[in-house]
Amino acid sequence: QVRSFLEGAEEMVFATYGIGPVPVRDMELQFIGKDKGNSLAWVVSYVDATTGIAQAWELAYDTMDYSGDASQETSVGLTTLHEMTHAMMSASGINWKDSHNPKWFKEGTAEYMTGGMDRLIIDLKIQGGAANFDSDSNIEKMLNRIDGAASDSAFYSASYATTRYLDEWLGKDGRSSSLSLVLQNMQATQGSLDDAIQATAGGATLAQFKTSLKSDGLNAIKGYITTSVS
Repeated sequence: QVRSFLEGAEEMVFATYGIGPVPVRDMELQFIGKDKGNSLAWVVSYVDATTGIAQAWELAYDTMDYSGDASQETSVGLTTLHEMTHAMMSASGINWKDSHNPKWFKEGTAEYMTGGMDRLIIDLKIQGGAANFDSDSNIEKMLNRIDGAASDSAFYSASYATTRYLDEWLGKDGRSSSLSLVLQNMQATQGSLDDAIQATAGGATLAQFKTSLKSDGLNAIKGYITTSVS
């Protein structure tokens, strides 16, 4: 059953982002009882500190968090899709150094594949209260987490919202790029996220995007929330 999740996840990542391992890479699949912070699954790869290129991929499922019940199928499928996004980005030859590929982007692309709105709304309510969860100040506070050190649920939510807005921003105001084109450029060149944005979006920069995130991004994310809860 897990193997079918893996195959389906790999096909979805390629169909959505157009990236994949070339040549085909082997990935070791493990079932272990580790109870790693209640993480159902995770991908491990070994990154060359100089080149930023990864090798030797392992996908681990924590048997202490996975009972195999039918009720867990959706959770396992989404977790597998998230982790296979990481694996496909890594095995495609994309530079994995944080200076080239910020952590919020790594996690945001994976969360964007699985659909992170439910988590985002819950985390906004936890942060700001149910009555004010969609206020500008609360959303801005959430977005600020992408530059922090924490790797909690709110960081994943902020990364999802940021990456979703990046995909939208890349295709408007005269730009004709997209998240998939950025990722494909990163695979082809092993360059940075900023390099890929400039190459595919008419010279626009990552810094310009982050400025827009703090202004226009707030309204865009409020729109995602309104559509999700209506």
